[in-house]
Amino acid sequence: MINPTPARILLASHQKLQLHFSESLSISYSLSMGKKAKPSPPPASAPPSPPSPLSVAKNGSILISIAAKPGAKLSTVTDFSEDSVGVAIAAPPVDGEANTHLVKYFSQLLGVKKSDISLESGARARNKVISVVGLCLEEVERKIKDDIS
Repeated sequence: MINPTPARILLASHQKLQLHFSESLSISYSLSMGKKAKPSPPPASAPPSPPSPLSVAKNGSILISIAAKPGAKLSTVTDFSEDSVGVAIAAPPVDGEANTHLVKYFSQLLGVKKSDISLESGARARNKVISVVGLCLEEVERKIKDDIS
């Protein structure tokens, strides 16, 4: 059994507060008497990238914002702007035909399987987002820009 003794507070020159309750139990607490440390500035972030219709999703796939123009004579990339990639699609906007053709066209353009491309949004709209797996952002951008007519 431990014999309780009155707590003693000792303040030494090295700024430690010590509480002694018995010979076998002691608690130490360090006191800071100096100036408060200034918070360090946040780490420098990378400079913002220029606006682009391409982005990287959380899962690592590449997202492409597309402004579709169905009913063209030939499927081709018409422009590459800050907001979207303009794509003329040689299929009518009926029963998802243009969406199917868009996925097929991008699989050929990017050199990936059709199963590596999926329509993320815009199934019934002209503004669409497709995702591509298996390629890096720079490679997708280069292949799209090379195909602009």
